Amino acid sequence: LECLFHGLFYELGNSLGGTCVGYAVVIPTNFCSPDGQPVLLPPGQVHELNRRSTGMLSNIQRFFACHLIENFGCDYSTSGVTLETLQAKIKAFLELRTADGPRHDTYVIFYSGHTHRSGEWALAGGDVLRLDQLLEWWREKNGSFCSRLILVLDCDNSLPWVREVRRVEGPYVAVQGATLARGSSVALEDTPQLGDFTSQWVEYNCNPNSTTRWLERDRAVSATYGIAK
Repeated sequence: LECLFHGLFYELGNSLGGTCVGYAVVIPTNFCSPDGQPVLLPPGQVHELNRRSTGMLSNIQRFFACHLIENFGCDYSTSGVTLETLQAKIKAFLELRTADGPRHDTYVIFYSGHTHRSGEWALAGGDVLRLDQLLEWWREKNGSFCSRLILVLDCDNSLPWVREVRRVEGPYVAVQGATLARGSSVALEDTPQLGDFTSQWVEYNCNPNSTTRWLERDRAVSATYGIAK
């Protein structure tokens, strides 16, 4: 009987996985001007960008639902988010526990918005969020636990964070980013936009029959990731 229970729990563990909770932040109408100050987009571009942004929210909610990820919330702001507000929300998210009391096995944060070339998130009022700040909050909340933090970024400058997290030791963190082909290698009408990566990534992870092939050469949208040591 003991062997039967062991086999049952082993099979359940392989098929069910651990508990997971997710949080998404989408800031569609901010961009960094040359002096680094976030400003609003011209009105003519707002409609298309909002359409893409709501599509991203729908896709990430599909991802959460498909993988049974508890949805902490999907914040959508057209006027920007302050560092103080974002810090309070992320810290509350990182404190979440399961209904039984233990911490979740995995915490997923999705972000799409404008960033500086260094990868910092460009926030309202000229504030920024750096990766080391986020990791400090994670260490503070995760403590000695072995929970994982996964950051999924659909933004123009995710590569610096992908590279930076590879040099980090110990806090169980991974960054999933993307690179968007620009310039003469891509026809103007095929130039990738924010939201294209999320659409393809979610389809790949939710549809067993997806035709997405990330290893194809000359892809307009390429996935890239980094894992802490």
